[in-house]
Amino acid sequence: MDLAWSDSLGEALFAKLQMNDLALSVQAEILFQLVQRKVAGAKEWAEEAVRSEYNTERGIGFSKALLKASDDAAWKTLWPLIQTDTNYGRRLLEGVSYGYDDKASFTNYLNDVELGELYLWLLEQYPPDGRMVSGAMGPVDMVRMLRDGSLEKLKRRATFEACDALARAELRFPQYRWLRFHFDEAEVLACASTWEAQSPRDIVAMASDSNKRFVESSQQLLDVILESLSHLQAELHGELASVGDLWNCKDADWWPKQEEDVSDYVARHLKKDLADHGIVINREVQIRRGRHGEMAGQSTDIHVDAVPAKGTQGQLYGSIGVVIEVKGSWNDGLMQDMEGQLRDRYMKNNECRAGLYVVAHFKAARWIATDWRRAKSDAIDISDLRQQLANQADGLSGSVLIQSMVLDASLDSTTAT
Repeated sequence: MDLAWSDSLGEALFAKLQMNDLALSVQAEILFQLVQRKVAGAKEWAEEAVRSEYNTERGIGFSKALLKASDDAAWKTLWPLIQTDTNYGRRLLEGVSYGYDDKASFTNYLNDVELGELYLWLLEQYPPDGRMVSGAMGPVDMVRMLRDGSLEKLKRRATFEACDALARAELRFPQYRWLRFHFDEAEVLACASTWEAQSPRDIVAMASDSNKRFVESSQQLLDVILESLSHLQAELHGELASVGDLWNCKDADWWPKQEEDVSDYVARHLKKDLADHGIVINREVQIRRGRHGEMAGQSTDIHVDAVPAKGTQGQLYGSIGVVIEVKGSWNDGLMQDMEGQLRDRYMKNNECRAGLYVVAHFKAARWIATDWRRAKSDAIDISDLRQQLANQADGLSGSVLIQSMVLDASLDSTTAT
């Protein structure tokens, strides 16, 4: 038993601390010792004190003590305050970084999501400027080291939750293109730490049916979706061409359906081809349309989610998803919305690492001339459009993955009868 810290001494010091008649630095040190030794009631009392006076000198001192001494970094109390008051967060983290040998030790107590949120906050508050620091270092220099140390620690967690955090960082800060290299390293580590061989049941299932697919990553799910949409493209202009389903007609006049109808058509195809037919053997594929009004003036079009089946290897990786944005070839934002809408709105808000930009290109000799959409669509060559969108998707990809597909929805003279 530690006689210097008997229960009675701890209780006496706790009672003295509550009197608030000692120097603030002494109070903070006493609190650190009490919390570290888990004196009953000390941590809870200090957390309540911090909530009520967090931006005072006493509150900052108590916050530092809680952050350093608690076995959970008192994060559920401190993090909401950091998010609410940037000045408080900077004072706390600069203070705890400067003058402590173990400046980043509290991050050991944060889970992957919490550490990822902290890194995003530090990246926003202390943006990298490329300068080299030498000589004497101040609190801001030290908290930048905390920022970079948090990034390295996040990668070394070797989990897919850490990968998700880095993907969110690139979505929020696309100007930091170097983040994709850190993501690549994190993903390699996560894959290496969780890899297991496919089960004999899965191998037999794939061997007996060439259409079956094994999915354990966003890339693989995206590949399956693209393969399914290639089937749709074949159906549109096959022997029993279905492309007329995407057009309205009256007498000899034809005009395309609205974008929402095209998106519904694509969603129904994916549900039939992927979800209903059970193409993916180790996950349950779910297709849903975005809710109109999730953000003002927006709908997220199509979500494809692959949920791990119970008792399968997929549970190691968690659920994965792809957001699909569907456009008609007349859309005013056709060449801007892959970045501005798909990546920077839909993927960011849904914390999704993979996106697909689908454009239906319409063309027809019998397209009614009074439809304003015709001139816009006719001005775009489908081959050029495919190349431009593919180049754009490649440039926007990194820790997030974006691909494009252009469906040929042209109406030839045989179909338009």
